[in-house]
Amino acid sequence: MKKFINYALFMSLLIFAIGSFIACSDDDDDDGDKGDVAQMVLGKWVVTMSDPTWKVNLTLGEDGTFSEADYYDIDGDKTFTEYDGTYRGTYIVSEKGITFNPIDDSALLGETYYWEEVSSSSFVASDGDGFYIYGTRN
Repeated sequence: MKKFINYALFMSLLIFAIGSFIACSDDDDDDGDKGDVAQMVLGKWVVTMSDPTWKVNLTLGEDGTFSEADYYDIDGDKTFTEYDGTYRGTYIVSEKGITFNPIDDSALLGETYYWEEVSSSSFVASDGDGFYIYGTRN
């Protein structure tokens, strides 16, 4: 009987040890997890749009402020040499999207865009009416 109890105890410990290793997963840092979108999108981005004549250099700060430098492709050759201006404002990020509140109405980014895809290296968002913005990490 003592052998049976020792064997049962050994098997229970072995199953517990194996289960502990299997339960751990290395996919905790998956960029597809939108639980931390606000942290994922912080920093500098190059944003292009459905309107291919504009490009924005966008900075999203930790304090909820943004800065955008807008460039126009005046020659139609994708060089974006025509500087339009720098605009500032605040933004709010959620799992559903990002809302820009610029101080100046001339800013290109000035409404809510809903995430289609978002990761720490790129994003695609839509205003819900078919206008898209495409961000790549700068």
